[in-house]
Amino acid sequence: CNSGSDGDGQCLCQPPYSGPRCDQVSSKCSHCSSYSHCNGDGEATSCECLPGYRKTAEGTCTGVCSAGDCDANGQCSSEGAKISCSCKQGYEGNGKVCIPINPCSKDNGGCPSNSTYCVLKGPDKSSCECMLGLSPIGGSAESGCQLVSACGEDTCHSTAVCRTGLDGRARCDCT
Repeated sequence: CNSGSDGDGQCLCQPPYSGPRCDQVSSKCSHCSSYSHCNGDGEATSCECLPGYRKTAEGTCTGVCSAGDCDANGQCSSEGAKISCSCKQGYEGNGKVCIPINPCSKDNGGCPSNSTYCVLKGPDKSSCECMLGLSPIGGSAESGCQLVSACGEDTCHSTAVCRTGLDGRARCDCT
């Protein structure tokens, strides 16, 4: 009988037996598949799957996952009657609830914090972007960013030196 902390005290009759005490033989339960029990009494008996098992299209009982067992970003696996969920790569949680891993939430996603910010591109995927007024060093913001030069050929008089100030504006200093 299904008793104890997980049970409701009802008996799950092993085929072909049925009835409240599993002491009646039922012809309707004589061909039940493995992992099933005979449910009901008298002529109202039928083969039903044991808890943790589901009926397949062929009418047999097997421990299988269904769409509602785990999160949409989770993976379901079964071993016998035990169904377990885990999160897909790039997600974290218990399998019943899976949320995208955000690498930006820890240590600025590995981006240099003095000149870049981290941009979430998808589950466990990110990139570094330069802060306003800065350009990538060596073509990649992952290496850091530097101030964009505001100086051009004609910004200052030929006798002055052009420097970009911290505000991003050109300054002409006399030489």
